[in-house]
Amino acid sequence: MHVNFKTHKRWMPPGHGHTQCTLDMNMEELIETLKIKIIEILNLPDVTPADIPVDSDLMSSGLDIDSIDMLELVICSIRIMG
Repeated sequence: MHVNFKTHKRWMPPGHGHTQCTLDMNMEELIETLKIKIIEILNLPDVTPADIPVDSDLMSSGLDIDSIDMLELVICSIRIMG
């Protein structure tokens, strides 16, 4: 399933109508924002966004991220995204 995040309509309960979601950032800005959030959520003070690779998974990126860290990222992502 492909979602166009610039025009994606978020589902709302009946009676609340639909809300138009828009993102005023391109893919590079979104990736940079996600890297910053990863650093904040996992409390990685010695890591910079440049240290997080885009083309490999986080578990094998050399950042010493384990399955508990990944679970924390998923839970925080769900809370942030709703």
